[in-house]
Amino acid sequence: MKSLYGRISALYLLLALVLAGLCAWLSIGLFVRFHNEVDQKVSLKLAQTFFMHMQPTLEAGAYQAAVDEAAELGTMFDPALELYLLDAEGVILAHSPPPEKVLVDRVSLEPIRQFLAKAPLPIEGDAPCLEMDRRIFSAYSFEQQGGEEAFVYVIIRGKAAGTAGEMVRDSYIVRTAGLTFLVVVGLTALVGLMLFGLLTRRFRRLVGVGERFEAGDFSPRIEDESDDELGRLARLFNRMGGTITAQMEALRRTDAQRRDLVANLAHDLRTPLSAVRGYAERLRDRSLPAAEQTRHADLVLTNADRAVTLVRRLNDLSRLDARQSAPLFEPFSLAELVQDLAHKFAPDAERNELDLVADYSPDLPMIEGDVGLVDRMVSNLLENAIRYT
Repeated sequence: MKSLYGRISALYLLLALVLAGLCAWLSIGLFVRFHNEVDQKVSLKLAQTFFMHMQPTLEAGAYQAAVDEAAELGTMFDPALELYLLDAEGVILAHSPPPEKVLVDRVSLEPIRQFLAKAPLPIEGDAPCLEMDRRIFSAYSFEQQGGEEAFVYVIIRGKAAGTAGEMVRDSYIVRTAGLTFLVVVGLTALVGLMLFGLLTRRFRRLVGVGERFEAGDFSPRIEDESDDELGRLARLFNRMGGTITAQMEALRRTDAQRRDLVANLAHDLRTPLSAVRGYAERLRDRSLPAAEQTRHADLVLTNADRAVTLVRRLNDLSRLDARQSAPLFEPFSLAELVQDLAHKFAPDAERNELDLVADYSPDLPMIEGDVGLVDRMVSNLLENAIRYT
């Protein structure tokens, strides 16, 4: 049940069983209704037939005797028939079942009037021997002596016949239907499980490739050219894998560049620091003239400044790389910046016996940028050019 296949399969089987049970319940209900409809239609004139047999005795006013005679004749063909004689209020005037089995003294006339009005069948009415149950019936209306309406009321399947549900349960139709439902549910479950297995196999491929990615292998891809959601998900995963691979390659290149930068900075720092150490050791020699000591001290300060400049540049680079310090963009004149830098580095160029010339067009446009960073960039280029030319 922890897998997607298990959960889908369990839900599918549960749904199949519920639907099969619902279909069986509806089928049995429809069969019972159909059975009642057929029986009631066959017995449509049954009450009228009983009345014609009882009419002479009824005219003599012997209601119970008339019912007993008719019931004796009727039960010879169907022992489950129950015959009742009702007045205009539904009160039972006479009945064929034994008195101890009759549980009520009146029945509702509404179903009887529907039957006589030829409403759609089946129609169920009160069963006096079954207080909480209703049965199909046949009815006929006639006039008593004195002109009052009365009814012959025949329960077609009385208490002795059992319920329609009991008859259905014992029917071969129910056994056949039950077997059919079991076969249908079994075949449906088998086909459904096979289809779900094929469907979730594609999910399992996705999970397998994802686990390889988690383990650090970014090379696998999913081959799925279908146009459904899983196919689009597979292609999205492949594009994502390509993006991750490119980013990892970029990170490896950046890491290599960072290592080279650290190595270069270490090399650049070694030169001024070695010079500082050398000049500092010579300053410990008390026999040096004062002018020589001053020159060595100036050289120590110069190399220390160079080391501080390198460290400051490294710190600026790290802050920019971490997005802790954003460049401040503003318009400035590139011509003025070049002229200022030329004046700044002119003494260094003269000491190295170099000519530093600022050659630029006087109508250079204004540019957008961080003037401090551009100044530092060009200064670094000029410093390296003067030092190594």
